[in-house]
Amino acid sequence: MGWHYFKPSWYYLSTLKRNWSSSRQYCIDKGGDLVVINSQEEQLFLAELSVLAWIGLTDTDTEDVWRWVDNTNLTET
Repeated sequence: MGWHYFKPSWYYLSTLKRNWSSSRQYCIDKGGDLVVINSQEEQLFLAELSVLAWIGLTDTDTEDVWRWVDNTNLTET
């Protein structure tokens, strides 16, 4: 697990099992956030890590309206 680099960003994979909210708070406490996937290349990089992990996609503000934790809309491209 640990740190992984892709393009200008570092990704941390924890060995601790937490729910989505707890995982997000852990990331925020460490100065980061859950991952926002911005490209197909980034999605492939994350898939190649072959781990189960939370991503920063949520519908907590409005049911069935999905937004990233950076407040950007979900796009399906």
